[in-house]
Amino acid sequence: WNSTSYSPGNGRVDTVAMSPGDPIVIYVGTRSSGLWRSMDAGASWHAMFTELPSMGVSGIVLDPADPSTIYIARGDGDGADTYSAGVLKSIDGGVTWNATGLDWTLDQTLNTCCLRMAASDPQVLLCAASNGVFRTTDGGDNWAQVRFGSFRDVEFQPGNDSIVYACDNTFHRSTNGGASFIQQGGNGLPPGSAVGRMAIAVSPDAPQTVYVLCSSAADASFLGLYRSTDGG
Repeated sequence: WNSTSYSPGNGRVDTVAMSPGDPIVIYVGTRSSGLWRSMDAGASWHAMFTELPSMGVSGIVLDPADPSTIYIARGDGDGADTYSAGVLKSIDGGVTWNATGLDWTLDQTLNTCCLRMAASDPQVLLCAASNGVFRTTDGGDNWAQVRFGSFRDVEFQPGNDSIVYACDNTFHRSTNGGASFIQQGGNGLPPGSAVGRMAIAVSPDAPQTVYVLCSSAADASFLGLYRSTDGG
């Protein structure tokens, strides 16, 4: 990194994924330089999309039963420095990639923010995007838009894939595996008009506990960290 005038930054890493059963294999997605992989626990890294000059990656998931099957959600969902062409899938460990049914063009100026896979069924994935929440039940061949809006996060409840949480600037909950969502109001969270961004955190150690982090709509400052202990 050689700075000649201002600080250009080293390139933001937006998401990290570890290969199931093989912790020395790590993938990272960046805002504009694509997908990178380490085969030696991070000692060295290899760019996996050198033929594409600029590509963001905001989500990475691997099939736990077959880690050679990898999905990536394209675009920079954090800062919109690059736009999304949807979700790509590889079935050969990243050697070749193909578009899935969630396939956009860059001039649509859409973005993805995260990608999640159901623990009980690797054919079921959810993608939070700038134009809604999308769901597939067939490994990416077909996607349904199950919620409209600009969504930043989606999470399965650990140990129970029927319960799913999602957020735009409000909190949403599903009881049918993400097939539909209901906005949760009056549950202690700030009103959507006060929230600039929202993020969700869950943990297998406490599956009924949900954390929601909020920033202020007024000035992007810290608004609050909220917790539910009854599954949202």
